[in-house]
Amino acid sequence: MSKHVLYIYAFLINFDVYSIIPGLPLSYGKATLFIFVIFFLIEKNLNAKFSIDRFQLLILLGMSGANLAMLFSGILATDTVQLNFRLFQNIFLVFLIIETISSSRELDKLMLYFIFGSIFQSLLVLMGYGIGGDELRLLIFNDNPNTTALRFSLASALLLYSISKSTITKLKKLFFVTLVLLLGYMIIQTASRSGVITYLAVIIIFLFRPQEWNRSSILTIFLFLSVSSYAIYRLIIEDASIILRMSNSIEKGDLAGREDIWGWLMGLIKERPIFGIGIEGYHTQSVLHYGKYISPHNAVLELLVKGGIVSLLFFSFSLVKVLKNIIKSWLKKNPFTASLTIILIVIISTAQFLTMKIGWFVLSIILIQLKHEKYSISHTK
Repeated sequence: MSKHVLYIYAFLINFDVYSIIPGLPLSYGKATLFIFVIFFLIEKNLNAKFSIDRFQLLILLGMSGANLAMLFSGILATDTVQLNFRLFQNIFLVFLIIETISSSRELDKLMLYFIFGSIFQSLLVLMGYGIGGDELRLLIFNDNPNTTALRFSLASALLLYSISKSTITKLKKLFFVTLVLLLGYMIIQTASRSGVITYLAVIIIFLFRPQEWNRSSILTIFLFLSVSSYAIYRLIIEDASIILRMSNSIEKGDLAGREDIWGWLMGLIKERPIFGIGIEGYHTQSVLHYGKYISPHNAVLELLVKGGIVSLLFFSFSLVKVLKNIIKSWLKKNPFTASLTIILIVIISTAQFLTMKIGWFVLSIILIQLKHEKYSISHTK
């Protein structure tokens, strides 16, 4: 039963901030996640066997160590005991997904439900539902435009993975290409620079694999590039907001205020580089400097300022182990995990990775996929 609830959650994670009842902090995604946890605990109580392997466990332990280091830093710096519960919730979410999804077929189904959620959300927006924001940036179902764009980029990567499979028909491939273009259109509407860059990087990773080119793939690449080039050209003519934001990033170094935040963070890091100033210490400094809590918009700097080098070392241990295995996968001509890594790195470097569920959802898929690749290789020897 927990698998089916998890599939529904993968669909509803696209609406994770959209409240069931206006004014209450309970979204459809959060409600479904709560139900999933209940079913998981009931089933595990009946069957106490765990399927997480040593590699996956080390990754989660490294992430947990980074969080505990921030707790220890807070005790040293401000004499307060404060834990990042949202980070531990996300680590626990990864564990639950790993334990629930046990086969490649189940992983494909999980990804398919997520794609359905992104496409359904896109269709609702095209029909005029859930639209907000201003004339420069589209706000979809009250969610952050960058988060929305990164979700659409993830859905595009999952669709391209489906296209790359030789088992689906040419008609399905053409249909999936159309959906990828639709998601690209939605990303441009959000005017998210990180979303556009991630989307294009994912497409490049999947399309340009010369060792797999044949007549059919060359024709697909030609049609895709032709249609997407025309679509982007039309969008630029009709709405230049994304081009304006991109040009400001390149010419003026404008990163929507991130460069100022990062400069201020570097000053705090220099004061206590080893252990950091703790979670409560950062909150206090943020209120003193900006008048409110400001997100660091970069997981590395957030770990350094809150937990110092100690916290970053735990996090780096996990990240490096993941990247090493992804590089091995890439060298074996598998672009899927590499495309997901692009999304993960963008979230880590420009967003609130430690508290963003979509980033941990991506990490879950990567860890499960790497495990399945390792299993399939060992059985073919």
